[in-house]
Amino acid sequence: MTESGFPGRESVNWNGRFLPAQTPPAVVDRLDVAVHQVMQRPQVRAQFARQGVPVILSKTPGEFQAYVRAETARWAKIIRDHNVTYY
Repeated sequence: MTESGFPGRESVNWNGRFLPAQTPPAVVDRLDVAVHQVMQRPQVRAQFARQGVPVILSKTPGEFQAYVRAETARWAKIIRDHNVTYY
């Protein structure tokens, strides 16, 4: 970020699962458990490691939701503060 003119800023890539807002909590929880089980498999972790991608899982869907909200607010502020535009 420093090289791009934003010293003191950090940018990391992250991925997550997004579902329609009205998805029943039981479905969200079931999917979360299934994804956590898959992501604990040694062969899955090894594949991510070969690509240099760390596997860091949110403890709960709510924790991930809070992270997404915080990142959205953080980047919105950066965009406003620096008058970032795109063409």
